[in-house]
Amino acid sequence: MGSVAQQRVIAEQKAFLDRRDRCGKNIVCIGDVEQARNEELMAQRRKVEQPFPVEEMQRLTRAWKTPEGRPLYQRLLAGLAIYPLRQATLDNGYQLQWGFQPHQATVQTLGVLDPQGKIAALVTADDVYRAWRSEGGTYSGRLRIYVRSAGELGKLLPVIYSWTLADLLGFNLDCKGKDAELCSQAKQASRPPMEAYDLGCKHPNRPSCRLPVIEHPPVAVPLERFSQ
Repeated sequence: MGSVAQQRVIAEQKAFLDRRDRCGKNIVCIGDVEQARNEELMAQRRKVEQPFPVEEMQRLTRAWKTPEGRPLYQRLLAGLAIYPLRQATLDNGYQLQWGFQPHQATVQTLGVLDPQGKIAALVTADDVYRAWRSEGGTYSGRLRIYVRSAGELGKLLPVIYSWTLADLLGFNLDCKGKDAELCSQAKQASRPPMEAYDLGCKHPNRPSCRLPVIEHPPVAVPLERFSQ
């Protein structure tokens, strides 16, 4: 809010509306102006959005199964079925992309991409979305985090935890306004159940591939950054 980028978008949108208004009731003119604006927006979107690296995800998770015995790749795909994926780009160049299963919004997949667009972590979230609101201030559900490298977990966990809190609260938050108390309560509560696994483990699915998760990770990203 209030950033230079946002001010530029507002100015560009105002210029488009002014051009359209000058068409009056000329339907052909209105159509041409709207088509040109649509092409501008599509070009901007291609510049800022990274396509989700599905082939890399398949390669990284080839031998992996969920604790329930389901191929991990299939579970991840199920949570990415809604397109376009939701996205949030962080100041350090990392990008979070997430989706959910049609007609079952509580089956979610989150991907954390590094500045080069490579997968840094994959997360399955089950029964987490809006769980705080539905359960009256308690956590339910479970997150499983799969990191490309065990050494990256400490850096990525606060980011993933920030997204998790926003997810628990239903996204689209105003933590400085109407949702201030809700955000504060969620941040002070204990974290939801989280498990972490090393995708670089030589023997996938074995207990030795599991990584320790700290009890109280910090909130590294403002919850307002995540919208859906």
